[in-house]
Amino acid sequence: MKHTRQINNQHYFTCKKCGSHDILIASLYSIFENHKRILPCECQTSLNGIAAIQSFFVEKHYEDYGYIDQKHQWEFVHRNNLIDRKEVDTDFQMFCIKCFIIYEIDRRKWTAQIEKRELSEESVEFHVSCGGCGHEIEFGWSKPNRAGRIWPVECIDFDPEKVWPEPRFRERWSQKGWIRSELLFDSFSSETKIRSILRKMSLKRAC
Repeated sequence: MKHTRQINNQHYFTCKKCGSHDILIASLYSIFENHKRILPCECQTSLNGIAAIQSFFVEKHYEDYGYIDQKHQWEFVHRNNLIDRKEVDTDFQMFCIKCFIIYEIDRRKWTAQIEKRELSEESVEFHVSCGGCGHEIEFGWSKPNRAGRIWPVECIDFDPEKVWPEPRFRERWSQKGWIRSELLFDSFSSETKIRSILRKMSLKRAC
């Protein structure tokens, strides 16, 4: 997939290291899943027909990646289910010890279901890089709170006054004198906090 828009006969992005015109985006994040395994009671001793219930949550890590197009819009085209995962038991109930002892390790007897899937907001990371050599590119967003289009700093139409910085680049951008984005971002954050407080106060009054 190629994205080679030109501005005044110039490519909107040209890597200074390898000459590529493609920009990649990747997102790393975690999904929490609440699982439940149920073992039926084969001997009919349990009144509810269940020998045991095991509840646990699984943390799965994913990586989505794709391209940033000529209009700074981005779309993921592939997902990797990363190998590392974490499984933690949260609850266990036993109703028939006889069946549990017999079938504890026989997973064919257990029925499994996912009760809830939830994104871990704190785990979300975005990375922008050259599609040729892979070097990292700083970037900002067209809207606050990581929303809208993505504007890499190495594009020829990049303007720091029009974007909100990716959080991990804020200090560096401030040192470069790109402070308008900082002010807008902080202003938006403060305004959001104030609105949140006012909403809570309104709810309390209503109660």
